Amino acid sequence: MQYRLKAVDELMIYAAIEVDVRRLRNRRAIINQLPVDIIHHIFSETLDLERIHDVDFPLESIAAHRKQLFQLRGVSYSWNNFLLSSSRYWSAIDLGTSPAIIDRTLQRAQHAHLCLYTSGLTYQETRNACGPERRPVIESRRSQIRSLRSGHAAVSKFLESFFGSGLANVRTVDLCHARNWGRTDILPIPNVIDTLQHIRAVEWCPDLSGSQLANLQSLVLCGGHDLSSPKIRLIAACTNLLLLSLEKCEPRNWGSGSPDIPSTITLHHLQELHLDFTRPLNFGALVRMLAVPSEARGTLKFRSLDQLPLDGQAVDHLLHFILPSPTAVPSLNDAMIKIQIAPRSIYSPESTVTYSTSRRSINLPVPRSAQQAKEFGEAIKAFQDRLKGPHLTISLVNYSSKDYLLHHLTEAAPNKVWIKSSEWVGDALTAIGTYDAILPSGTTKTTTWPFESLQELIVEDCQINVKQLTRIVGIRRNYLRTGSLTWLKRISLVNCHLIGMPFEMAERELGNMGVVLEKANCTYSRHR
Repeated sequence: MQYRLKAVDELMIYAAIEVDVRRLRNRRAIINQLPVDIIHHIFSETLDLERIHDVDFPLESIAAHRKQLFQLRGVSYSWNNFLLSSSRYWSAIDLGTSPAIIDRTLQRAQHAHLCLYTSGLTYQETRNACGPERRPVIESRRSQIRSLRSGHAAVSKFLESFFGSGLANVRTVDLCHARNWGRTDILPIPNVIDTLQHIRAVEWCPDLSGSQLANLQSLVLCGGHDLSSPKIRLIAACTNLLLLSLEKCEPRNWGSGSPDIPSTITLHHLQELHLDFTRPLNFGALVRMLAVPSEARGTLKFRSLDQLPLDGQAVDHLLHFILPSPTAVPSLNDAMIKIQIAPRSIYSPESTVTYSTSRRSINLPVPRSAQQAKEFGEAIKAFQDRLKGPHLTISLVNYSSKDYLLHHLTEAAPNKVWIKSSEWVGDALTAIGTYDAILPSGTTKTTTWPFESLQELIVEDCQINVKQLTRIVGIRRNYLRTGSLTWLKRISLVNCHLIGMPFEMAERELGNMGVVLEKANCTYSRHR
């Protein structure tokens, strides 16, 4: 028995020594020798502390911030003590957790500005978040509340009930209402809440007054589809907006001639504009109504091509979005067309084509017919002509053999084509090399060739038959010689699996034709 007690004592002494040694090692770690303000900066960047109150910071990311916080606590004893000793890291309060956890988090937050939020709750968790035991907790800390954020209608209603008690320091309101077909919920926000800077309203519209309108910097109106008169009047009254986002909207019940709709909404300070249309009905009236600085960044998205014939009038509206002033001299050096096909089907809503410049972009579903593809190709050519022919790159992500669009982009005179993660890279190369459905094996005298402006080709994350690269150049060699023309000066293969002809042989053949072939992180086998 005596020997057993002695062994236990020795183990306890050993454990205590081990803890002391671990603490000493932690103190000698480089990060623990940094100044406190630098450590705070590192943790703040890692945990996105400055963004949890921003209306464009996703709710899911706040939940991820909480998980990351506990992961950092587990790194070392000193990190855990450091995070527990500073209130700034405990400002995100998840109302879906238990009252005990909320109380413990509030104690650690001390006097920090709070973000009350819910994300990804089950039905029971939603009911718990609206429980009566939560009200005293919020009431006792209402002067510290900086943000109210919830994607659940029931929790949003619960949080809205505190507006009347005077949330004097609230800066961000991001709440969701249940879908109410046929009308938009109008939510009056009391005058005492005059610190509001950011609002995200899902299926509702805020009713604001004087100082609130002047202070508002970000306004996101999501859902409801019908972009009604109250929403338009609200936008017109928010003269100091820096961010305006209209998501899943449809301006169908009004026109520019309506008596209660302003003909022009001038937003002198706007820095970002995002318009997302469920259907393109009357989109041109809204695009021309909004007068924003030409240097503001903007995206225009259509979720459906139905009722959007890309005729002259629609193209004019789109051009107005890209370059609002008809007399402005374009100063754009680059433009890009990105065709991204969803893994499952070209007909998926996730299959999109985007035309973008340095400041503006237009996003559409991938054309599903030859006629739609032809109209889009003509629209892109009109964009390029209006912008004085900026350097154009076509990016093909997961290219599909069913894509109608690539052939119709040749008139836009692209300078670079970038093919990435495509099982149909052979079909894409055939479309680039010739108008024929099958790439010819010999030299042809055809004088009409696609993509005559092409100077660079990049193929990334694909399996590619290297022989096909020599053929798409070789078949038009006589044509290039006859006209003393140049085409495709450089081909780059990145993270590709090469089959067929050895790379060194293809490099030599293409070099003789004036094309530089290069590779990076590629593998090779003669067969698949």
